[in-house]
Amino acid sequence: IRASAYTVQLTGPSDKLDAFLRAVGSQAVIEVARSGVAGIGRGDKVLSLG
Repeated sequence: IRASAYTVQLTGPSDKLDAFLRAVGSQAVIEVARSGVAGIGRGDKVLSLG
């Protein structure tokens, strides 16, 4: 991180993320990575699809 560079994590619906990217402008954003839906297990519980 420098005074002119930041790392930002955003979560939310796609339309809100798209609005943020439009608001900051394409020249301000160097890289974007979208992971989609993610889940993390906790304790003895097991995650399963379906």
